[in-house]
Amino acid sequence: MIQHATDNDRSIRIRPSFRSFWRTWLVSATLAWLVYIVLPRAVASHPSFQLPYYFNAAAVAGVFLIATTLVQFRRRHYLFEIVQGDLIRARSGVIARVSREFSISDGIQTDVEQSPMGRILGFGDVHFWCANDRSKLSWIGIARPQHLANIVRERVRHITPSSQTTARTSKLETTTAAPSIELPTLREAQKTKKTHFGRSAEAINLSTQPRLRVRCLHHNCIDNRDGTISLANRNLMCIRAPWGMAWTGEAFVGMPILLDWHSATNLFGRGSFASYPLWFKDLSRVKRSRHFKRGRCRVTFAGFDDWRLATAEEFYAFVPPLFTISHGMVKRELGSKDDFFAKQEAMQLELEAHLWKDRHLPPSLSALFPELSNRLLRFWTANHAGDCAWAYVGDCDTSFCDVKPYHEMEVLLVRDGNGTEYAGRQVEDASLESTLST
Repeated sequence: MIQHATDNDRSIRIRPSFRSFWRTWLVSATLAWLVYIVLPRAVASHPSFQLPYYFNAAAVAGVFLIATTLVQFRRRHYLFEIVQGDLIRARSGVIARVSREFSISDGIQTDVEQSPMGRILGFGDVHFWCANDRSKLSWIGIARPQHLANIVRERVRHITPSSQTTARTSKLETTTAAPSIELPTLREAQKTKKTHFGRSAEAINLSTQPRLRVRCLHHNCIDNRDGTISLANRNLMCIRAPWGMAWTGEAFVGMPILLDWHSATNLFGRGSFASYPLWFKDLSRVKRSRHFKRGRCRVTFAGFDDWRLATAEEFYAFVPPLFTISHGMVKRELGSKDDFFAKQEAMQLELEAHLWKDRHLPPSLSALFPELSNRLLRFWTANHAGDCAWAYVGDCDTSFCDVKPYHEMEVLLVRDGNGTEYAGRQVEDASLESTLST
């Protein structure tokens, strides 16, 4: 099956398995039986017609030669490659060639499909697809398909941490060395059904510090100066860093804990079903309702213990999708086509602080989520869609993508407020320049 595989460049070339052409072999065996047994008996009933003594053997050999030629031709029609561990490629055609390829990244997902005969004979199809655009690349009839899918998944897991870590890694490593901060762990959350964002920081009193109001594109957000953010126009709060990090009283340190979707929802809560496609205008269908099921783990932070996994609609409230800010908002606000370019330039300048750049957080959101500002976002939401789950993916144009649940991503936690949590605390308007500089 594997034509070429080396440890140096990790390149693999695969063609469909001989076993995957079982129909051809079954037809060949049937024809061979007819030629070897039935045809001579039929001819024997006509004495005037004589067959050479070597006819049976030659006919059977000819049948299997034709079958082998057909199978080899069909096998040569396909060529599947993993090139240097970074590229998945599928080629089809003997004379005219069609080639499709994906880069191996944390956006790649795999499906293994085996028929009953495929499970018996040990072959199947592996489908690679991207959640961003649902384009699919298929490897047909390969032997040990689950083994190949596991190889690609291991490669994806190897790539994922590097895509999520940036120049901030060295800073986080130095700050996590502080002995006074106790980081949360997955083992503790699963065993005790309780977790936190750094125990030593729970007693820090920030009531004397003014809260900071940051102007965003759709609404105003308030930095409560205790690691949480509140929406000014609704009673909703979120923790500004993923679970796994710890609050020091000034910033979050450590690294997020990556979870698959089932683990994340079992611990922190599961939302309602949301069918594909999930555009930002459809998010009202999946807002938190009586269909939300609480998780088994109680999260304690900033004096509250009712934190839960954010739904897609709640995620959109804090971090609007890339497309709606960089394209949709501009087009909607331009109105008439008169002086289109002048209006576009003026609006671009006005929204400069709120526009996404290079698929990272815009300045206004970087001020609210400084721990997330320099890396791509990979967050689970509480909503699911059949055999997929909805995730907030920062490098996707719509930002919301349906992702296979076994992928490991970060989680952002929210809670329902009552509007009186910070009554009496002074609120100041913060300029983005001063907030980003700090």
